[in-house]
Parts: sequence; C-alpha cells; structure tokens
Amino acid sequence: MNAHHVIGRWRTVALTILAANAAPVAAWALCAPASFYRSFPGGGRSWISVEGPFNEHLVRDVGGLNLTLVVLTVAALWVRQPTVTRVAAMAWLPFAVPHAIYHLAHVGDLPSWFDKIAVSGSLAMTAVLALILAFSPSPARTSASGRPHLTLTRDGSSATKRTTNARSTIAPERASELADSAPSMCR
Repeated sequence: MNAHHVIGRWRTVALTILAANAAPVAAWALCAPASFYRSFPGGGRSWISVEGPFNEHLVRDVGGLNLTLVVLTVAALWVRQPTVTRVAAMAWLPFAVPHAIYHLAHVGDLPSWFDKIAVSGSLAMTAVLALILAFSPSPARTSASGRPHLTLTRDGSSATKRTTNARSTIAPERASELADSAPSMCR
C-alpha cells in the first residue's frame, strides 16, 4: 500500500468520525431542541443546561450548523478529492476550535470527572482532526509503476497545470505520443 492510499484511508476515517459525531447532534437539536438542552449527551448526563437558560433558537442554530457540517463532510467523503476534503475541514475549523477552547476553559462547570474528560476529549479530537485534515499535505500522484504522472494540457505540452477543460492524468512515457495524436482543435 503506497502513501497515497494510506493518507486517503486516514482522511476517510477522519471525515467519517467528524460526520458521525455531528449527525446525532444535528438531528437531536433540530427535532427535539428542549430534550437536547435538558439531556445532551444522553445516558442521564446533561452538558448543555449547565450553560444557562433554554433558548430554542440557539439550540436549533446548533442543529443547523451541525447538519451543514455533516452535509459538507459527507460530500467530501463521496467526492474523495483532497481539495474538497480540505475545504470541508476548513469549514469545521471556525466552529470546532473556538468550541473546544470555550469548553476547555469552562470544564469546571460540569458535574463529574467523566463529563470533564469526555467533553474535553471529544471537542479536542474534533478540532485536531479538522486541523490535520485542513493542513496536511497531499501526496504526489504516481502511476501504477510508481513514476509521477504528467498532465496533458490543451497545447499538447506535458505539464502539471490545469486547463479550463477536464484534466487528464497520464504516465510520462505516453505524454508526447498523445500530444502528437491529439486533434488540432486541442492544440
């Protein structure tokens, strides 16, 4: 397994974790905001109500924000392109980082050590996953033989730049052959 596959699988796992954590929050906050306020995260625990009085508008906004992040994250999983993954991760950052910082600074408001560790760990994990996904380098693309790919451009040269048309990635030994055989309208 090459580096591209390992990084791709890691990104898939990280995106799946982000979406799986946000989906139940989105559904619960949007569908039953009062219950979410009283009972989140469930299991007889309550992490939201210690923050102040119930505000349905804010709870529904949290649900909508999480649903938006789920949709974008699932789209990144479906498309499986590093740029889309990076955009999804960057969309998580303005939410995840301040959210984690706030709760880490107010962890003392929670009733038990378990709650303090669970909140701190889950929110820190979300922020760290988003940071890593947003700023980790993408591996260089290689052909099945392990050699770098070249891109055939509109003018027939072999370079790694984008054109306004679809990008065709080919092995270097085929670049000049294809450039010679390309229709004149592509040159």
